[in-house]
Amino acid sequence: MNLNRTGPSLTRDERNKLNENWGSIENEMLKIGESTNLANLAKLAAEDAQNKSSQAESTASLAVDKVLNLQTQVNSLVVSGDSSPQAIQASIGADGTDYEGNLKARLDAEHDKTIALLAETSNKVKYLSIIDFANPTETTDWTSAFNQAMDYAIENGIKKIVFPDGVFKGNFRVKTPNVKLEGNGWNTILTHDGNTPTLQLQSLEGTSVYDCMISDLMIKHTGTAGGLLIDGRENNFDNIRVDQCNGYGMQILNRLDGASLNKFSNSLFFRNKGRGSVVIPPNDANGYANGNMFSNCSFDRFWSAPAVPTMDIGTSVTIVGGWTQAKNYSGIKVRGAGAYVRLVGHRIDSTDINDVLVEFVDGATLDSLQSVGSDIDGQYALNGVIKHANTMIGTLFTRTENNEIVKYFKDSQHDLTDLGGNRLSGVRIGANRIFWTGSDPVIEFPTRIHYQGDIAIRRNPTDVSTKGYICIASGTPGTWVPLLAKSAYQAGSTAADVAALRTDFNALLTKLRNAGLMANS
Repeated sequence: MNLNRTGPSLTRDERNKLNENWGSIENEMLKIGESTNLANLAKLAAEDAQNKSSQAESTASLAVDKVLNLQTQVNSLVVSGDSSPQAIQASIGADGTDYEGNLKARLDAEHDKTIALLAETSNKVKYLSIIDFANPTETTDWTSAFNQAMDYAIENGIKKIVFPDGVFKGNFRVKTPNVKLEGNGWNTILTHDGNTPTLQLQSLEGTSVYDCMISDLMIKHTGTAGGLLIDGRENNFDNIRVDQCNGYGMQILNRLDGASLNKFSNSLFFRNKGRGSVVIPPNDANGYANGNMFSNCSFDRFWSAPAVPTMDIGTSVTIVGGWTQAKNYSGIKVRGAGAYVRLVGHRIDSTDINDVLVEFVDGATLDSLQSVGSDIDGQYALNGVIKHANTMIGTLFTRTENNEIVKYFKDSQHDLTDLGGNRLSGVRIGANRIFWTGSDPVIEFPTRIHYQGDIAIRRNPTDVSTKGYICIASGTPGTWVPLLAKSAYQAGSTAADVAALRTDFNALLTKLRNAGLMANS
């Protein structure tokens, strides 16, 4: 800064220069003051930053100390255990399991549980399609593809194998428990033409196959074996159709641990040949097969097949609902002293006069059959419904309605006992048949063969109507005359002469003829 100098005496011009000097000094001082303020502010900011830096350093140091301390605690918990309250709390699982202060033990256990749960959840949603294992060059035989699917399912814990629409030829063997086979209804057809069954539930080691579910399939066999073979227990079958199998429809084998409690629902066993549609041998030294159950199932067999029953039952079986038809032989053959067949709401009928609806052989008796609310209809089985010990003993009922069948025939005398509240219809005693009719059998059954001695009983007779009819000459429909009935009332004669008496007498004769008590000529 340059200031003006003054002389010994001040002139006007010198005074002016002096004032300018003071102005310059003031300006410079102001600048110095502003700079000092800025410097002070900078110092304060620096001091504040230093304080914050010191605090941050202290906080970081504290955090490091805490981390190191936590690591020490975790090491203590995991490696050597700890008995502090925090350690005890951390070592108790969510399910209440106490791992005694060892957090590692808890973590390991819960890890294993999580892996197991994931595996279980994964298995529940997995299934295989047989198509995934098909060899494009071998689609005429699906045996290998199914075996590969079964092996893969066993190795990977998969429980379900599905079949799409189509015809699959081969021998399909379910060899492990808890497997589900599922088709797409009767558009999925399993068939085979060899000497092994189409579908087998049978292990390779001789152990029982159980808890399997087979559904929505049609099963056929064009060879010498059967359609379905079951060597196991407690399996379930729903909506299957066993149809046109040459050897047999289905067979359940005896097992030492029981081939029992297999359940069949909503299924058909139709048009099978060989040994019939259903075969369950009697219990023997090889084992037993008790308590198998059919619900809403129906059974028949191929018309021209050999003389075998539709169902050949040697153990205890329950049949609820559904229908059985005898075709040119017997409907149900009850075989052996240990057999017991319980029918609930089931119908058995026939198509031929030589049919037997229920037959008892090899020690089975009439007590081996129980029927509740079932319909045993012998309308077409003119030679009888019940056959015992290879001797035809007559038709039982067309309706059992609400009561049970418990030995209505004495084996030798053919007597009827214990009728209870059942309606008796279609009973054959000896060579003749007794049945219900609504009117003259010539009108009611014009195309049916009848035999001399057959009796038709009116369903709703009145006091003066014909109570029934008896066949006096065999034929189609045969010659029938009314049974004894009351004639119309005839008052005592008050005739005063012979002519009036003749009139009254002729009126009496007319009433006797109308009541069937006198021939018309």
